[in-house]
Amino acid sequence: MNWQRNIKMTLEFKTFNASEFLTTEEDRKGFVKAMLDTSRKIGTDPVESLKIALADIAESRGFSKKKISEETQISRVTISKFFKPGTKPRAETLFAIAKALDVSFVPV
Repeated sequence: MNWQRNIKMTLEFKTFNASEFLTTEEDRKGFVKAMLDTSRKIGTDPVESLKIALADIAESRGFSKKKISEETQISRVTISKFFKPGTKPRAETLFAIAKALDVSFVPV
């Protein structure tokens, strides 16, 4: 008997968009914590993880870069640079954006 079969499979990959699941303050806090915990475990830059988390949270709350700029009184150019991978933002910028998005880094 020939046990070999000709099987054709099609795989479809979809991009995961965390912002779709960040609907409550508790979700957002948990997401920031998870991003930082994961960063620590795998040895990646925690600032990059925070930037990614803040970008997803901004999207989940409907904040454009323009709105973040208005809320923080930081130029749109600086906001755009903040979210680019590999950039090293000033602490003041990071905390101002977090505050505008109502995100706290203080453990409760």
